[in-house]
Amino acid sequence: METTLKPRNFLSQIGEDGQESDREHQRKGSIIVDVRTPREFEEVHIPGSKNIPLTDLESSLSEIRTITNNHELMLVCRTQNRVRLAYDQLVSYGITNCCILGRWNHPVDC
Repeated sequence: METTLKPRNFLSQIGEDGQESDREHQRKGSIIVDVRTPREFEEVHIPGSKNIPLTDLESSLSEIRTITNNHELMLVCRTQNRVRLAYDQLVSYGITNCCILGRWNHPVDC
């Protein structure tokens, strides 16, 4: 019997800006990976998050596998479209220590 992985989606658990949830997950050792373009990331991003654009996922697999050895990846993007594609792509590569944090495009006040 084949098991289909379902992404854990934290969108329903966070507020519109996601501030408290983002910080809490980072405290627990999760790594927030923003899959938007470098330009979008430069404009605004969650402090402490890492930018690995969707287009670079395949070429970043070695780095991603190293991260997921010790940390859960929490995937985020502006509209949640790319994050869903990123999640599906990572799972297809056998990386299951990841989840969808959701959409995010608001500045976080540190």
